[in-house]
Amino acid sequence: MNSRPRSIAMFVAALAAFGIVGGCGGDAGLVEVTGTVTYQGQPVADANVLFQPEVGPPATGQTDSQGGFTLNTGGRPGASFGPSQVAVTAFEDVRTVEPSEADPEGYSEVRSLIPEKYANMGSSPLTAEVIRGETNHFDFELTD
Repeated sequence: MNSRPRSIAMFVAALAAFGIVGGCGGDAGLVEVTGTVTYQGQPVADANVLFQPEVGPPATGQTDSQGGFTLNTGGRPGASFGPSQVAVTAFEDVRTVEPSEADPEGYSEVRSLIPEKYANMGSSPLTAEVIRGETNHFDFELTD
């Protein structure tokens, strides 16, 4: 009897048990991450949230009307585990210039709804530690 197919099956099962092989219903290495963003005690709606882990691809999310967000990585739910630097941006349109002959594309003038230090990884003080097997909910209370 040839034991090779059996040993391959056992190897694949071991990898799956350790979360190394992705399968239906999950992504190895991605962990569910949720949170809220507030500024001056108020929820920040339509903000973009970016987690840049030390290792792995970035994860992004957008806040809802209550400031809540859920992260995705490359279109898949979740974020890489480990420490991450966090950036947040939130803008509102101040004025929209419609397309014209002089400016065929038009444009929008925007202003930041939160301090600009949060928009840049180099200046944002926000960090998060995403831990596998734990609830990963982060409340970011932004200040001036």
